Formats: sequence, C-alpha cells, structure tokens
Amino acid sequence: MKFLKKQVEKTEKAADYAANRLKLLEAAEKQNAEKDFIEKERKKLSDETNNLTDQLEKITNQLKFNLERLGRVGEDFYWNLYHQKLFKKDVVSTFENTMGNRFVGKIIRVSKEGKLEVLLDDDIQASFDIKEIKMLY
Repeated sequence: MKFLKKQVEKTEKAADYAANRLKLLEAAEKQNAEKDFIEKERKKLSDETNNLTDQLEKITNQLKFNLERLGRVGEDFYWNLYHQKLFKKDVVSTFENTMGNRFVGKIIRVSKEGKLEVLLDDDIQASFDIKEIKMLY
C-alpha cells in the first residue's frame, strides 16, 4: 500500500510539474505570438512609411521639374495647360447662384484673380468668386 501511495504521489508531482511546464509553454507561445504580431505590424508600418516617402519624393521631383520648366517656358504655358483641362470648359451647363436662381452658361476661363468667367446664354460675360455659384449636373 505504501508503494502505491508513493507511486500516486510521484504521479501527482509529475502531473503538477507537467501542468506547470505546459502553462510556461503556453505563456511563451502567447509571448511569441505577440512578438510576431508586433513584428508584422512594424513591417507593415515600415512599408507604408517607405511608400509615403516614395510618393513624397515623386511629388518633390515633379515640383522641381515644373519649377525649372517654369523658368524656361513661362507661366503662360501652365496657365494654358490649366485651361485645357478645366472641367466642362466651353460646355453649356446649368448653374445656381447663392439666391437659388438657376441659369445657363459656358465656362470660358478662370481669371488670374481666381474668378470663374462664364458666358451667359444672353452673350453677357460674368465673373464669379468661389462659392458664388455652383454647377448643377
């Protein structure tokens, strides 16, 4: 009987040891998983930062190129390019002013002061500041 008791005690000790060991392994595993997660997030953040840095470098290079070019071709080149790309330029469109009145006209250009110049349907040219009119489409 004593022998059996000792065997049970040994088995219980071995079970306790194994349970403690298992808890330590689980804790270590959890810690490794957290480390892996942190490392993956760090890598993701690093990649995003590198991507943003690359984009910033492209923008900076384009700005340098445009500024150098501005000295050679003059501001009229860019002004004409801007007007070529102006949304709905020379297209009959419906507009609404701040009073809610609607009218028809064609965008001609944007003045150097930043006003939108519109040819109204009665062949009168009008200039509008920002937020004075909106295009309805």
